[in-house]
Amino acid sequence: MKVSEDILSTVSGKVVSVLCKEKKYVYEWEPLIEIETNDGALEKIVSEIGGTVTTLLVFPGSEVKRGTNIACIDVSVVGIASD
Repeated sequence: MKVSEDILSTVSGKVVSVLCKEKKYVYEWEPLIEIETNDGALEKIVSEIGGTVTTLLVFPGSEVKRGTNIACIDVSVVGIASD
C-alpha cells in the first residue's frame, strides 16, 4: 500500500534549484529544493521523512508561497539502518 506525504514550502520566493529527482529515494532531513526568499535569503527545503520522490511540482524559476505543495514522497517503504 502506497502512503504519500506532501512536502510543503516553508517560505515564499523563487525556486533556484531542485536538488532531488523523481523516483529517487531521499533521506530524512535531505535538502530537496533551494528557494530564494522575497528578502534575498537562500533557504533549503528539506524532507522531514525518508521515502521515494513520486512527484516534483516545481522547477527552477517557479514562484512559490509558504505552504505550497512542492513534492510528494512515497513513504510506504522506509529504509532501516543497521550496524
